[in-house]
Amino acid sequence: MQGNRIYTENYLYAGDYKDGTACVKQSNGFFKHIDTNGTPINNKEFLDLGVFHKNFATAKDNGSWFHINKQGNENYKERYLAVEPFYNSFALVETLESKKLIINENGKKVLEI
Repeated sequence: MQGNRIYTENYLYAGDYKDGTACVKQSNGFFKHIDTNGTPINNKEFLDLGVFHKNFATAKDNGSWFHINKQGNENYKERYLAVEPFYNSFALVETLESKKLIINENGKKVLEI
């Protein structure tokens, strides 16, 4: 391994690659996803961002969490205090009122815990 750069941009933070994408924190304080060439995979920026898992990632805007697809589009309008990645098409979320729910990939409540 030579330790050569794979892209020229400098970031405040660069996460590990998973399935060809990584999360990076830009100098403006916002996060985005990049591919293995350092090219953004979409034109969206977020206050915080998770890696893609099963084609969806967790994202934060205005202090609340939700899920996005690879185009950076939200799966649903609802915002949460916390969200887990989707497993078998379902995710655990915590509402802004601190209730725990299971939602599907479209954001529909399946179960209140």
